[in-house]
Amino acid sequence: MPKLLEKETFDLILTDLKMPGLDGLDILRTVKEQGRDEEIVIITAFGSLETAIEALTSDVFDYVTKPFKKEQILFTVNKAMRWQRLKKEAEATRALFEREPWPEAERALQAEYVRRLAARCVDDRDAVVRRSGLPAEWVAECLAAGDTKPS
Repeated sequence: MPKLLEKETFDLILTDLKMPGLDGLDILRTVKEQGRDEEIVIITAFGSLETAIEALTSDVFDYVTKPFKKEQILFTVNKAMRWQRLKKEAEATRALFEREPWPEAERALQAEYVRRLAARCVDDRDAVVRRSGLPAEWVAECLAAGDTKPS
């Protein structure tokens, strides 16, 4: 595995299929075997039905053949990054519902609600208080403490 992947995690890995030493399918297999969260996009000028099937059955995010248009890559990257955001949001939501005991879970749910409402209100604290129905002191404390992300 490339040393960079041993040291860092990424949201997205763009790799060529054919490279000296380690090819794109090797990177895909390694990332998936290790249970890493990166999405993989394989780009190739040597596309074949065999490598496409292997990539797709190994859970590649996309398999792009050359030549391609710039817009195709931009679309694929945008789609992969949106997918990553949705996966992280789903994981955070799952973690909220696994909190125990109830008072701790309730506070975490309220904090997440305040965080999302604050984003919609462009951090207008008065609007958050008015729209949430939560006590102004708690909203202010929660926003000031940065305690608006689930732990």
